[in-house]
Amino acid sequence: MSLVWMIVFLLFPTAALCEESSATSQALQEFFKRQQSRGEKPFGEKGSEKSSDVNLGQGAKKVSGKLKSMEQEIGLKNEKSIYGYSWDIFVRPFELSKISKLQNITIGTDIMDKDPKIKKFGYEGHFKANRQKRVDIYSNNKISFTNFDGSAQFFYNDILGKADYFAFIGGEREKEGGLKLIHYRILAGITGLKIDFIKSKNIQEFSFGYIPLFEQRHFDKITDKSDPNNIATSRVVDNFIRHSFRLSIRMLLWERVIFRSLAMWQPKHDLKTKDFDAEDSDSKVTADFVIKVIKNLSFAYTTEFLYNVAREKLHQRSSTDLHQAFSLGYTIDL
Repeated sequence: MSLVWMIVFLLFPTAALCEESSATSQALQEFFKRQQSRGEKPFGEKGSEKSSDVNLGQGAKKVSGKLKSMEQEIGLKNEKSIYGYSWDIFVRPFELSKISKLQNITIGTDIMDKDPKIKKFGYEGHFKANRQKRVDIYSNNKISFTNFDGSAQFFYNDILGKADYFAFIGGEREKEGGLKLIHYRILAGITGLKIDFIKSKNIQEFSFGYIPLFEQRHFDKITDKSDPNNIATSRVVDNFIRHSFRLSIRMLLWERVIFRSLAMWQPKHDLKTKDFDAEDSDSKVTADFVIKVIKNLSFAYTTEFLYNVAREKLHQRSSTDLHQAFSLGYTIDL
């Protein structure tokens, strides 16, 4: 809802600017015409009437041309995207993973800044829902797996020279059969900095960033698995800091092909014991190749590598997973 109010709030200055530019252009043209009809010299100029008329005509054309070009530029920006954001809705009807090779469907939505370095500040949001059918490693029965993952990021460009400020908040829930691997997980940080190494027409982002994230997670820990059909668990609450290091790339490979990649290494820093655990890093590397089929329809191939040692220690699951997926997306310009 806050994004809707932000869009409404920002819409009025843009429309007012277009109307003001058009009104100014008409007023100046009428002023020059009145001076020409009266034979007056503009702004106290001296010279022949003929020279005055020529200067008036040239001046009017130059001012009118500049104002029209401003109107066209503003109109072009509004026609393409009023605020420079894109809202993507995607579905992945087919996905392969190291853990599960059965039924799998993912739906999601992204709100992204088309060119984050143009504006001084901005916002990006992501949400994904995943449902799978897996074979339970204890009972060998088919069970359902669901995962909900969402995040939002706010940024302020060039706050310290070439360094950009950003804040992050995210959440996740995950359930496998009757086992709640994650009741809920919250990550939040407000002191992030990132630096863009390269910025060009085709390379929209090539940045390295760091942000300390406070994490709180509630999950089920397996206490007794002697009965495969009735796994005993206890609920655990954990709080700690993750030092999140991230490398982000977004670039235009060809006219209709976009490449995006995000690599994160997030070692755990326990608040109670003060221990720094580099192994429990919740690492992730994703790469997307997006092909624009038509104006608003796109086709994407995504590969994602995950490493989370906590899954192995707490739930006897594999600490690594590899996802490969094909998706269809529809984009709405905001």
